[in-house]
Amino acid sequence: MTKLVLLERVRSAKIEEKQERLIDGLKELLKQAQSGSLKGVCYATIGSDDATLSFGVLHAPACGVHELVGLSQILNDRLLQVFREI
Repeated sequence: MTKLVLLERVRSAKIEEKQERLIDGLKELLKQAQSGSLKGVCYATIGSDDATLSFGVLHAPACGVHELVGLSQILNDRLLQVFREI
């Protein structure tokens, strides 16, 4: 007998898997911050509505502004490289 697979269920499973990767990555960043192995983070987020954007910088007192500016430039360069490879 053939097994019936609903496309919506498959789509939902893929979305859930990708969401778990996002959550795992954020948990890993939190662990690094809690252990003291991070002193700064630059981030940008996109809301699930595709209309909400958030940008920010989080840093410990030992992190200088010059380090954050450099980090943001490295992030920009890496994003451009990734999109060129697609």
